[in-house]
Amino acid sequence: MLPMPRLRLLFALALLVLGASACQLLGGATSPAEPELAEEAEDAADLVLAALAEGDDELARATLLRMRAFHPDPGTQAWIDNVMEVIEGRRLLASLELELAVIVDDSGEARAKRLVLRARSDQDQAVVMRMAPPALRVERDWLDGLGNGGHTADSAALDALEELAIPARGTLEVPLLELEGSRGTAAAVRERWDLEMHFCYLEQGGREYPVNAPAVRGVERYLLASHLQLGALDAGPLIDSLSGPEPPALPVLVERAVRIPPSEMSAALDALTPVVDALPLERVGRAAEVLTWIAESSGEDYFSPGSLLSMAVAGDDALRLTAEGRMVAPSHLRGDPRAWKAWLQVRARLHELKTESSLDLPGVVGHSLRP
Repeated sequence: MLPMPRLRLLFALALLVLGASACQLLGGATSPAEPELAEEAEDAADLVLAALAEGDDELARATLLRMRAFHPDPGTQAWIDNVMEVIEGRRLLASLELELAVIVDDSGEARAKRLVLRARSDQDQAVVMRMAPPALRVERDWLDGLGNGGHTADSAALDALEELAIPARGTLEVPLLELEGSRGTAAAVRERWDLEMHFCYLEQGGREYPVNAPAVRGVERYLLASHLQLGALDAGPLIDSLSGPEPPALPVLVERAVRIPPSEMSAALDALTPVVDALPLERVGRAAEVLTWIAESSGEDYFSPGSLLSMAVAGDDALRLTAEGRMVAPSHLRGDPRAWKAWLQVRARLHELKTESSLDLPGVVGHSLRP
């Protein structure tokens, strides 16, 4: 039986070269036999693997160079070669930038929008990425003119996308699909597109390097119904409607809320906070779906305490408004006007504190829905 340090080293090495194994399934080069690491080199190998786990590739590389000088046996040298290959693959991968983008094409009769994968390289030589087919995912949230909302999520494997040949110090654009402009009956739609890549290997200069899944920056779209594309608004018109002498019509609230640009949604929440605090509960409840839309379009980072069903069973008092400096996702307030008043007030105090200190806001974590 192998001693525990040796088992740990072999397991860690197996994780490092896992990408090379996956490449075999796609027709890549086969991996060499597992190298026999000398026992006296195990402590240094532990340092290498710990450095890699921490993302300190320079320390790992320096330790490997010392190992190469002090442990000339073939097994250790082969182990060093394998790990050096992994480090080089990580370096190459870090030099690439992958993102989704929406391209507008006005060359034809109709204005077409296309989702593309854009890959950039700062390398002096071309880089080829070979992979298992990635998965394209989209999440959509919509709001209609009566304040009714919904959420959908879809995904599909891009079976034809198995290789990216990125030119030296250049950019490659790969068309993925044509985007529909239709919003159906929705007043506004939010879309989030992401590409989940699967690890494999990079090729450069005739050599192959195993890598893990590269990160791809996603892209968002904010779409308005044609009759609402009348120009951007700030929170002022919405505040006027909410504060008027008569209960506001829902279509008016929706129209004034969705025309606030996503980049201004956070500022709109700031402006709405004292207004909502002074409104009667019935008026706040009427605006709850609109407030949810604004908050969830703001780009602020929220946390989810669990499913809506589990929260309904547990009761309101189980819901914490903050955790680790983040507000609970607005959808979990379930349209409760008291919850919205408390949520906005706690958010305001939390944002105030963040401008003064990086510490958590005392007395807020664990704050229940009932003020």
